Amino acid sequence: MPTIPPLDVSAQVMTETSLTDDSLSTMTPIPKLTQRSSSVDVDLGVRLKTLREAHGLSQRELAKRAGITNSNISMIEQGQVSPSVQSLTRILNAFPMTVADFFSCDLALLDTCIFRACDRVELKQHRSDGLIVERLARVNTYPQVDLQVQTFPGGFSGRIERHVSTQDWSGVITQGTLQLWLGAKCYELSLHDGFYIPRGIDCRVINPAAEPATLVSCSLFVRQD
Repeated sequence: MPTIPPLDVSAQVMTETSLTDDSLSTMTPIPKLTQRSSSVDVDLGVRLKTLREAHGLSQRELAKRAGITNSNISMIEQGQVSPSVQSLTRILNAFPMTVADFFSCDLALLDTCIFRACDRVELKQHRSDGLIVERLARVNTYPQVDLQVQTFPGGFSGRIERHVSTQDWSGVITQGTLQLWLGAKCYELSLHDGFYIPRGIDCRVINPAAEPATLVSCSLFVRQD
């Protein structure tokens, strides 16, 4: 997927050939007034196509939801016509999404929303204490989130590497059982049990069984203003 940076809304040129609220179907090609305006129209079309495909919608389905013809959607995506703000709002309501979000969001991040099994294997880390950590959300992509799959070998006892003062930590047991120690208090966690530990609270994890236990966890960096 090509990188699609946020658009500058102020650069978009709405000409007399733009869509109107009363006549969505009578669209004519926009004259190439300047190279800049033509580029914005094309970027708008690519942005709409990327968003539509990310939602798994065909041009026909999007047009049906927006109450216009699929040929209108096709011409917009090809950069042949430019919708007015009112018309674009009508189309985006089909997702739904605001016009502001449409122009400001970085759609290139859609490529990083899915984490395949092969990626997990490549990112797997084996620690000296036997804990296997598979990081899903890469720090350079989502710096505020650390999403992991952690496999604790039988008999494991130790602390989880996290910034206690700045990170909230939560998780769900997907295999086996674990003991979560908060200070002097122990909590037994079975299959599908979960937890949420706010920043500032340290903890220790123990796997009392001989079989491995698996935890899907997420650490969230909390801003300190």
